[in-house]
Amino acid sequence: MDILQAVKESELCQDLTATQFAEFIETITIHEQNYQSNEILFYTSEPAKLFLLINGNVTIAKDTLNGKRILGKSIVEKGKIIGDVYFASNRNPFWEYGLALKHTKVIEIGHFDPESMKTLDVELQNQLLINLLKSISEKFEYIGEKVKMVSETSVRAKIVNYLVNRQLSDGSILLTETREEVADYLDITRPSLSRELSRMQKEGIIAIQGKKMWIMDEEVFASFIQ
Repeated sequence: MDILQAVKESELCQDLTATQFAEFIETITIHEQNYQSNEILFYTSEPAKLFLLINGNVTIAKDTLNGKRILGKSIVEKGKIIGDVYFASNRNPFWEYGLALKHTKVIEIGHFDPESMKTLDVELQNQLLINLLKSISEKFEYIGEKVKMVSETSVRAKIVNYLVNRQLSDGSILLTETREEVADYLDITRPSLSRELSRMQKEGIIAIQGKKMWIMDEEVFASFIQ
């Protein structure tokens, strides 16, 4: 794979001209790296690099005092930025580390720091900042959605609100995460998620085929949306 092309097509370099991209590449260092499942990419307290996803699945995680691992948002889309929220913040983060959930390939970007960026053309600096803010804003939207899900009182309401936010233009719903990841996100157990999905299918509310779902009874489905 052409690593330069992967960087160019990433969300970090969106809308850069050829000249701007060349200037940016001369300033940073890039390195392709593979991580195995359950391997840590970075600690949020020491964000030395940015990462761009080539393939795989990366999430942020935290270990509780009783040993339970809490998982955050999974990043599975090629070209997405990883670690940007912690790279740009001086606050003590809630999440502790970035974790590969399966075999994952990323591009590690070094020398992406304020002092290095000050040497770049102003328009290039502005565009990179815009791209970073878009990525960070998307992650903050996720946090708001997560709070809403956790505040729901019933398992079915949590599931419905999760699914409606992932409905495609053709009306179908494609689950890109495993049921274990979805259950963790909704703050319920995996068996509870599977049981409720099975009930909803038996009641004719949804249809399930593999990782795809369809809403069969819009009226009942919508009654759980807050």
